[in-house]
Amino acid sequence: MSSSGRRWEAPHGSTPNVAPRSELWHHGGMGYLDMKKLARPLALARDFEGAIRLLVSHAETHPDDAADALAHAGELAFEVNTAPQPPVEAAATLVFQGDRGRAEALFRAALERSPEHPQALYGLARALPEKSIERIERLTVATTARPTYLGLLDLGDSLRSVGRDYRAAYAAYSRAHELDPRQRTIYMKLADICTKLGKPEAATEWRAKWQQRRERDKPSVKGQALEVVVDTAGWTRCPACNRRFGVDNAGVFADGRHRCGQALTLRPASLRE
Repeated sequence: MSSSGRRWEAPHGSTPNVAPRSELWHHGGMGYLDMKKLARPLALARDFEGAIRLLVSHAETHPDDAADALAHAGELAFEVNTAPQPPVEAAATLVFQGDRGRAEALFRAALERSPEHPQALYGLARALPEKSIERIERLTVATTARPTYLGLLDLGDSLRSVGRDYRAAYAAYSRAHELDPRQRTIYMKLADICTKLGKPEAATEWRAKWQQRRERDKPSVKGQALEVVVDTAGWTRCPACNRRFGVDNAGVFADGRHRCGQALTLRPASLRE
């Protein structure tokens, strides 16, 4: 039974229950990626109902693959449009709404067979309401079993906005930063949560770290002159820092070098090929 009270049922004529755990199970199985390959032809044809039926049927007959098959079926349920469609002549854009209830039920069925199945955990979190406490719990388990940058970002956002647990949110954001320190978003979220924790110095430090990272990651071509086109008004843009400037401004451009340090070769717009 799903949290919304909806019982999971195999769609469109399949037998109503997936094979339960049994002593006949053995270690192994095809794996989640193999389930995606199995359903890919139908999914590419946008026959998501057929793909879900195929995966549910495979889960019934191959218990070792059941969690993987049901988890991918849950992902495909998001692609099934359940929104009432207006008459074509009345609307230029049709409404889309994935079958979240069915997706939730399929993910729960997968988790009954494999409680720490990462795709099912992340999928269930996606299907649950944003303000659901269970969503935080599922994301916590998912990011422990298989941490991902986006999963930890999502967990941190939920802990901050729903749970109001700023310390736990900071911990989640910190782990996301460890996984991918290249993204501006994580520095700003860490700075914001430090402000909420009453640590303005730490917030300032995180913003400074982003600026340092940004400078360090700029194209390492400053010793190489880059050609830029100057428009008829005497303006161009530095490709290293993406700033637009007037070439006659000696405070910004002098001795063939932009203020950011990038060497530039100027070419008039009239000579552009």
